[in-house]
Amino acid sequence: MPECMALSYTWGTEDPIESVRCDDQTLKVTPNLHAALSEISLKGEFSDRWLWIDAVCINQNNAEEKAVEVKRMDSIFTNATESF
Repeated sequence: MPECMALSYTWGTEDPIESVRCDDQTLKVTPNLHAALSEISLKGEFSDRWLWIDAVCINQNNAEEKAVEVKRMDSIFTNATESF
């Protein structure tokens, strides 16, 4: 895994209604993740760094993938240069 910073947020019941762009794709995210990304973007803190976000990097619609990836999160956050 490349050096990165990791962001996690409460996996609530909010519906993903906001849009963000990632690797030339439009993704739907929850309002609280959108707000966090907007704040990060305004500060320009991550323009030259990888940012690992559980809600983006783990397919939230695939229970099997979530079960596997959630087990890896401890390692991801432990090895991240910063965690939020």
